[in-house]
Amino acid sequence: MLLLLAVIVLSVMVYWVVDGGWRTWKSLRYLLGSTSRVPEDISGARPSYPDVLKPEVSELKSGGFRRFGEIQVRPPHFGDPVTSWVFIDATRSIAAELSWGRSRWHLNTYFDDGGWLATDYPRGERTLSDGLWADTVGGSVTAAIEHHRVRLQELTESGGIPMTLQRLQDYIERDLAARKEHGLVRVGRLLRLQMARAVAAVFGVGVLLIIGVPHPWLSLNADGAVPILGRTILWLLPAFATMAVTDWLASRPARARPVA
Repeated sequence: MLLLLAVIVLSVMVYWVVDGGWRTWKSLRYLLGSTSRVPEDISGARPSYPDVLKPEVSELKSGGFRRFGEIQVRPPHFGDPVTSWVFIDATRSIAAELSWGRSRWHLNTYFDDGGWLATDYPRGERTLSDGLWADTVGGSVTAAIEHHRVRLQELTESGGIPMTLQRLQDYIERDLAARKEHGLVRVGRLLRLQMARAVAAVFGVGVLLIIGVPHPWLSLNADGAVPILGRTILWLLPAFATMAVTDWLASRPARARPVA
């Protein structure tokens, strides 16, 4: 019975570490490639957004936005293409992008000097650095729009010159330029979490290779196998704990600013 329990616990931990390592590798490739990945304009196909998002799209249109086009990003060597819907406001200085096919909005304004004002709703990152003002706003799409416009007004009054986007291609080019300059800074928190996961995965695989592989567990009797399994479980605990904690942190992005 003790042997069976040890095998089950170890199997769960091994699956968690190996699967987590695979997902970490994919995430790192996606994050590191975000600074150079060029979206494809698929506006001609006019893909429709999910019905569940229609209320938020209506809210966005009530805020003065209209359809600008659709883009698609192909992840590197894995996963299905990701479609995003892009809207533009009347001033043509604020673009709103609905990405991942779910309720995650990105409001973007680009400046002549290379600055980037970004507001995410309802989840995202909060980063302030030279030329980058990224924030996350909760509450509603309208609240996110109002927050973005207030911040844009402040930056304009302090000398910033927002760029106007006449075509969807302008948005694609400016977004790519902003990601090249500020992209890794903006996703710095996620990148650090994924690096921690990568270290944990390498450690976990190393434990399996050093302790586990040389011992044919299943050919041993219970008295011989249980200590080996127990020692492997104990050595895997740091990797397992790191994976669990980073998973939890990654699922809880930067706290949204409580805008009414």
